Amino acid sequence: MYLALGDTASALRVTRAYLDSMPPERSTLTNEADEWSYLAVPRMLRQRGDLAAATGSVEEARAAYVRLLDLWKGADAELQPEVERVRAALAALRSR
Repeated sequence: MYLALGDTASALRVTRAYLDSMPPERSTLTNEADEWSYLAVPRMLRQRGDLAAATGSVEEARAAYVRLLDLWKGADAELQPEVERVRAALAALRSR
């Protein structure tokens, strides 16, 4: 909703809260409904990087992009365009 309203700061706040509340690993004891929340992690990492970069939080953006690239280090071919986009965004941050 915040993205649709153009409220970058609030969108970043919600994205941070989502990612910071996710356990680093999925437990085998979780129920099926909890497992679906992990499917959004890559998208939220990219979104956090994009929003942090847009608000000038360069180090936070770098960290989010690096985490996503680490998560997708062995990504399938259909994800490679997204991996390249994140690599390009990370390279652009290095020039800042």
